[in-house]
Amino acid sequence: MMPWLTPGEEKVVALLIGGLLLGSAILIYKRSHPAFAPDLVGVRQGRGAAGSIRPAETSNEVEEGECVDINEASEGQLEKLPGIGPVIASRIIAYRDEVGPFSSPDDLLRIRGIGPETLGRIRPHVRCGAREGIE
Repeated sequence: MMPWLTPGEEKVVALLIGGLLLGSAILIYKRSHPAFAPDLVGVRQGRGAAGSIRPAETSNEVEEGECVDINEASEGQLEKLPGIGPVIASRIIAYRDEVGPFSSPDDLLRIRGIGPETLGRIRPHVRCGAREGIE
């Protein structure tokens, strides 16, 4: 087969190539069949990543007029906010647990990964506490 490889190395190369082909086949099948193993590929559904699948029945984004209480929201609820993924959502919760409740949406600027641009996108969708309306 390959004269510069030992028989053991040839087997390893064959297994690696087989694994690559199998993984590629699964990825191709996954992209054409969205219901097949939704978390297999690691693409978050509902986000706009290239090649991601966006099922119509699943929404990972806040609805128009929906408001998330950043002092009570779960990680999943925070991830619905535009520009907030699992890492930043966990930072928000960790900050809230360590420092205490947010008094204003502007306090989110203290979270690493949230700058003025991200705050501007999420501001219409967040509030602090049980007060009615959007802050």
